[in-house]
Amino acid sequence: MELDKCIVGRKSIRSFKSNDVDHKLIAECLNAARYAPSAGNSQNWKFIVITDKSLRSQVVKLCDDNDWMVSAPVLIVVCSDLSKITKFYGSRGEALYSIQGVAASIQNLLLKAHDLGLSSCWIGTFDEVELSRILNIPGDARPQAIICLGYSKLDEESIGREPLDNFVFYGSWGNRLDNSRSAFPLSKHIDHHLEKIKDKIHESFVKKK
Repeated sequence: MELDKCIVGRKSIRSFKSNDVDHKLIAECLNAARYAPSAGNSQNWKFIVITDKSLRSQVVKLCDDNDWMVSAPVLIVVCSDLSKITKFYGSRGEALYSIQGVAASIQNLLLKAHDLGLSSCWIGTFDEVELSRILNIPGDARPQAIICLGYSKLDEESIGREPLDNFVFYGSWGNRLDNSRSAFPLSKHIDHHLEKIKDKIHESFVKKK
């Protein structure tokens, strides 16, 4: 899949079909995840793949008001292995770099899932202590996210995004350049490009029907 189309087309899905996900597809998602950047190439991510229905139910009970998660045939608990990263970077490694690396790996995973025709949702609300207990996660590792993976049951619309210029400053916080004076008017070019990508996604959806 074209990269821009994959990035723009990815959505957080909260209703899944009961279809199982082939283990080869799960492996492809995890393989993409491991190519994410990390501080000092620490590769501090660990993944616990859960397909057993009973264990999935136990995990879902630890996630506040997210009962819909039980419909996902695959849960992937993404953890940060703190042992190596704290050895080299100390408290900053634990508080910041470990999170950055895991987050980057998750984004790779989500994009690859979408590329393969799978749907996903990134969950960050759960009882960390109890989750660590039932999954035997050691003390020098920390669960940071749960990824729901499967096939979407509903055709959900993409949530709109704010204009790019809302997020971009030049030189210092809060400094926005007037597009009429800017040599790089971001939003005009990128918004037009995104519209073209959305049109392609819509065309693909119509063809599938």
